[in-house]
Amino acid sequence: MTVRDGANGSSTERAGALAACTRLPGAELTHPFGLATAVFKAGGKMFAAVSLSDEPGRLTLKCDPDYGPS
Repeated sequence: MTVRDGANGSSTERAGALAACTRLPGAELTHPFGLATAVFKAGGKMFAAVSLSDEPGRLTLKCDPDYGPS
């Protein structure tokens, strides 16, 4: 998935991020922070948040701390 700045293409990447999260096994779409943010959960735990109105869009992913920078 490509991340681009500015309005050109950002809605396309947002749609791609939403589609990718939706396809994951056990993924559930929720809106606990309001309708402007799509939150995806698996097993009751959040793994992704996608802004639905910001330009450029934002995608936040949760990962195991061992995979993040130290």
